[in-house]
Amino acid sequence: MATLEQMGELVSEQLRQRVDRLVSAVEDDTPDFLEVASLADAVGEFADTIAEIYSDLEQTLMGGLSRGSDSNRQVGGARQGQRSRTARRHQQARRDAATDEEEKTKDELLEQARELNVHGRSSMAKDELAQAVEAEESVTKDELLERAREAAVEGRSSMTKEELREALREAGA
Repeated sequence: MATLEQMGELVSEQLRQRVDRLVSAVEDDTPDFLEVASLADAVGEFADTIAEIYSDLEQTLMGGLSRGSDSNRQVGGARQGQRSRTARRHQQARRDAATDEEEKTKDELLEQARELNVHGRSSMAKDELAQAVEAEESVTKDELLERAREAAVEGRSSMTKEELREALREAGA
């Protein structure tokens, strides 16, 4: 079993790789803003996940050290507040994304649907495209990994969510 230090190093390396990909995309001569936004979202989501893991770990450790004490309840309350703020931030981001989808033209939605490999996109109305794009963007990495497994995509286990999407698009899956 990995030590806490080893896990910290692994998580740090994964975050560093995501940030490096984001920096590389931003520094490109002609940055793909959709890709930059997607990479930035991935960095933010991963950072939130790390924060939640460490918060839960701290709460567990503090609970073990001071069972039933007032300080434990205060720490737990502070952590619950932090989780609530994170959840509110994610809800606002989803509302903002929905507003963005409404403001996009049908051509922009078609392009986004093409990039996400949404099937049947050419015959969809604007509202249907917006829903299909939103649904495809909400697909989890685990779901993409399953699709990649079914399509026999090589090296899928080490791919990012965006790399999985690209590999699936190339495989026609």
